[in-house]
Amino acid sequence: MKIANMQGFIQKYKRIIYSINMVIKSNFKGKLGRKFKVNLIEQISITIFKLKYNLPDRILEDIFRVDHVTISRIINRISLYLSKFNLSPTDKSEFYIVDSTTIRRGKGKNSDTYSGYKHHHGVKFQVIINENLSILGDKAYVPIKRNELEYKKYKIKVKSLNKKLSSKRIKIEHLFAKMKNFRILQRLNYYKINKIEIFFNAIANIYNLSKI
Repeated sequence: MKIANMQGFIQKYKRIIYSINMVIKSNFKGKLGRKFKVNLIEQISITIFKLKYNLPDRILEDIFRVDHVTISRIINRISLYLSKFNLSPTDKSEFYIVDSTTIRRGKGKNSDTYSGYKHHHGVKFQVIINENLSILGDKAYVPIKRNELEYKKYKIKVKSLNKKLSSKRIKIEHLFAKMKNFRILQRLNYYKINKIEIFFNAIANIYNLSKI
């Protein structure tokens, strides 16, 4: 491993790497076929490193001394395992927050991916969290418009409630910011939509693991 901040990366994510290992190692026991040349701990490290820095696989080949084709397969395999975890804690929260964030797309553009509000193409993800900022899952919702009759009728009361809500919703904006520290969710994204979904869910579960 050549890059200067590799040791810092390993120390920062060491607990999460070993936690993931404990969760998914049973999936590798009794696996048919040849054994993996790269052990599970290193597979997890490679995957998190890819999600964090989004470097090309050929650069990761030099860093980890593993063939880039093997690295691509490792990232796909471990990300898929991560995306399927059910790490949401038992929830007894007093409130929940639902919000969405958009991951910009660099290819596969069409009328369905274009946002007139954002003025770019992207994939939108909706997330629900509890008051402790644990990600509980995706949820569809219908927003309440400000010009509805009830808003006009109880304007002062609704404004007061909206102020309280805003103080809570800022928390999910902080969560999105933390998730987008993983560069694979930043800038233009050239992966297929189903792969972006896998990466997004994998990072959500990495985030949840960091809070356990």
